[in-house]
Formats: sequence, C-alpha cells, structure tokens
Amino acid sequence: MDQRLNGHSSPLHDATIEQTKNMLENISLLSKTQDHTGHDDDANKPLRIESLNPALLPSNDAATTTATSQKRLIIIGDVHGCKASLDALLEKLSFAPDHDHLIFTGDLINKGPDSLGVVDLARKYSASSVRGNHEDRILRLRQEMMAQSEESSSSTEDESESEEEEEGEKEKGKKSDKNDEKKKDKKEKKEKKKEKKKAKKKEKKEKKKDKKDKKDKKDKKDKKGKDQKGGKEARERDLALQLSDEQAQWLESCPMILKLGWIRGMGEVVVVHAGLHSDIELEKQDPWNVMNMRSVDFDKRKVLDSHQGTMWAKLFNKHYSTMASNNVDSAASTMTVIYGHDSKTGLAISDYTKGLDSGCVKGEKLTALVIEVGGKQNLVQQKCRDDVKE
Repeated sequence: MDQRLNGHSSPLHDATIEQTKNMLENISLLSKTQDHTGHDDDANKPLRIESLNPALLPSNDAATTTATSQKRLIIIGDVHGCKASLDALLEKLSFAPDHDHLIFTGDLINKGPDSLGVVDLARKYSASSVRGNHEDRILRLRQEMMAQSEESSSSTEDESESEEEEEGEKEKGKKSDKNDEKKKDKKEKKEKKKEKKKAKKKEKKEKKKDKKDKKDKKDKKDKKGKDQKGGKEARERDLALQLSDEQAQWLESCPMILKLGWIRGMGEVVVVHAGLHSDIELEKQDPWNVMNMRSVDFDKRKVLDSHQGTMWAKLFNKHYSTMASNNVDSAASTMTVIYGHDSKTGLAISDYTKGLDSGCVKGEKLTALVIEVGGKQNLVQQKCRDDVKE
C-alpha cells in the first residue's frame, strides 16, 4: 500500500452544535483527569522528552535541490519483534541509511519472534524510538529479576558468614575456662541467639524456595497456552533475561516524547507511544498516560488504556480543529501527534493525529509514514504473515 497524503487528509466526522459544545467542555476537563490508580510507579517516573537533531529533518522547502532534498523521515508503527516484516517493509521503502532516518512509535519488542533482532536493527541504523508500554514492562521486569538475583547472592553470603562465625565461636569455646560458669552462660545465650537467627534465615529461605517452586510449577503448566497469563509472564521473563546490557541500555535511553520540530502542513510534530492530553503542556504530561492511554472516562475521571471512554485522539483533533476555526492555527499553536499502541482501531489518519499501529504481530500490516521534502507525506504498508505462526 502506498497512499499519498496531501496535507490534512482525513477530517473528523461532522458533529452537531450541541455535540461539539459537549466535546469542548470535555477537553477542558482533561487536565483534571490524571487518575491512574494502580500505576504509582509510573506516576513517580520522570517524564523524558527529547528533540530530534534538526539536521535529520528533510527541508520544508519543496524547491530545495540540495542534499536535504533527499532526506526522509520514516516513522514506523508497533513492530513487536516482527523483524522479517520490518526487513520487508524497509526493502519496499528502498531504505537508504545515508539519507533516511528511522523513527519507531514504541513497542519494538515482545510478542513477536525476534525482539532482539529488531533492537539490533534499530541500533545498527541509529534509529530513534519512544518508550512503549512493552519496553517499559520488560525493562522493569529485568530490573526486578536482577535485584532478586543480587538479594539471593547476598543471602548466601550472609549464611556463609554465619557458619564461619559459628566455627570461630566453637574454637573459642575450646579454649575457654570450663569452670567459668559466667562465660559458659554467656556462650550458651549467644549460641541460642545464633541458632534462632539461623533458623529464621532457613525458614525465610525455605519460604522463598517454596514460593519460587510454586511459581515455576505454575509457569510450566501455563506455558502451553501462549495467551494464558502464566505463559505471558514466562515469555516476558525469558525476553528480559535475553536482553544484553547494551540492548537494555539502548531501550532505557528512549524518551517518552520525541519532538521532531516544525514540518510543513503538520505544525510542531511529536511522536509518543500511546497519546497526549490536548490542553496540557508536553512537560506536564503524565508518563503512564503517554505510554498507555487510549481513551478518557469523564464520569469516573480516569484515563483508560481501553476503548471504553472517549478516544483521546478524537478529543485532540477537536481541540486543534476548533483552534484553527478560530484563526489560532499558527506555527506556534498547531501540533500533530504520531503514535502507535492501538491495533484495535488500526491505521487512523486524522488532521492532527496519525495512528500507525496496524496489527503486525496479529498477522495484519506494518505501517510506515514517510515524510519527505516540503512536508510531503505518504503511507507504505507491509503484510506481516511471515512473522505469524500458523
């Protein structure tokens, strides 16, 4: 698929005056809907924003004949480890690393067959990417597993030290005066204390082992069903362990928001994984929302990662289209968001939002939005059957 996009290509559906009024009232409430109960870790995570090197941008002047006229930004939706499909898409695009720059909308990894290969490709071509919810989860899991491993090593060292101390005390006991009852009582108390401490450590270790054994049994039982929770956890643990330090560091370096700069026909362009609030400054966006949001439930005053509320993209488009109708559509006030995360909706190209997750890992398509000189845009898609097991 090679679909040409001339400026703003897909306007919002018409709404009645009353619907528009209600929508705008909802938009004004967005900044008050920062409830992400159950995501405290994300709430405390600092929001990372980066700006793309301006030298990578194609010229906004369509008449340019310099080297910048060959530059392209190739922005690709959720890959999810489908490297064969990514390779095929790049071949279809005639990708040239010397003048093309790759940008990913996050979720490069997990679910698909070759997550490590996708990360290596991105690193090889010095690609840019934002942090998706899957990268976030796998990196967290990796950190937890490393911490548990260190804790286990520390526990083993403590036990060895305790045994050495016990042997040392025994040697001292041999040299002590057998007739000194005071020393004997003191030693007995110390021995009891050590035995108690040792018993506690043993009990803690056994509980930890029992817990691990139960977890391992559950994982083995559930691994047969890929879609079951246990299978998912086992798969994600495996991926977290397989990541090299270099691969993990590259994923950690990905920002949550990537600012591309001003592009003709789009205004200020930003890339995120999931979504943005339309009336909140980028620096004040909530990290969990940026990586997970799909809709907003105004009744419950919550941002949702489901489709049960009003879609954030609909609100975002209404916000900026209203500004444009009020003649506030200037380079400083217009923004276009390019995102992924929503394979259920699929490819969703609107005036101010471009959703590129087209369900590659489910056997559908992998989408690239190509931005060329003068702000010219086109869509290129690749079928993803090669990465999906029958």
